[in-house]
Amino acid sequence: MRDDANRPPLRVEGLAVGYVRHRRPRPVLEGIETVLRRGELVCFLGPNGAGKSTLLRTLAGMQPPLAGRVVVAGEDLRELGPRRLARHLAVVLTDRIVVEALTATALVELGRYPYTGWSGRLAAADHAIVQRSLAAVGAQDLAGRSVAELSDGERQKVMIARALAQEPEVLLLDEVTAFLDLPHRVEVLRILRRLAHDEGKAVLLSTHDLELALRNADRLWLLPKGGPLVAGGAGELIESGVFERTFGSAVAEMVALPGRVS
Repeated sequence: MRDDANRPPLRVEGLAVGYVRHRRPRPVLEGIETVLRRGELVCFLGPNGAGKSTLLRTLAGMQPPLAGRVVVAGEDLRELGPRRLARHLAVVLTDRIVVEALTATALVELGRYPYTGWSGRLAAADHAIVQRSLAAVGAQDLAGRSVAELSDGERQKVMIARALAQEPEVLLLDEVTAFLDLPHRVEVLRILRRLAHDEGKAVLLSTHDLELALRNADRLWLLPKGGPLVAGGAGELIESGVFERTFGSAVAEMVALPGRVS
């Protein structure tokens, strides 16, 4: 499966996402058709309440679709067990996971769980992948430090390294720069862009940081309230009027200014 270079690692077909209440489906978004491709960083933008987190949770297999399907590594996500899914797709969330007693290395080692046996014991090859994952995000110097001692920016780098230790094709990240200062937000975006371009990952980042997204993303997913999801390059989405529909005329005028999109 992984050798099929022409297959997008994640494809969405006729997807409806939402919730079931009182045994009745309550869709938030419907009719979603899109793909994530290898080697690209996609930034997912939209106002609060549009359904971004619901869609991301569905793409990650954390809640079932109401209709349609998510295809990961050529297979329906619902047919993949947790360990098989984790070999293809990794998720990094904003939520602060309580792992204070672990070192950064021990936290990244948790990313090897799809490959270890019942004992969870790591082989030499697993340890090498852990070190390579730390190096990929520039966190080698954090390896022996307690997670409790890390800054928010350092912690996010280690969480991305943990996801990389799964050796996934797809990285899904939900608002991971939300609580970082500007230098750390820029650094995380550069790391994600490098992972996409140099290591061939398909990277989807949900973010409210419009300017950094415009400057770093290869493509954008734009989600106005009520949908539909629209994907494309920044320039074409600005010209099409989707930005104005999503964020209002003031934001659309700002992003259309010369020099705002690199």
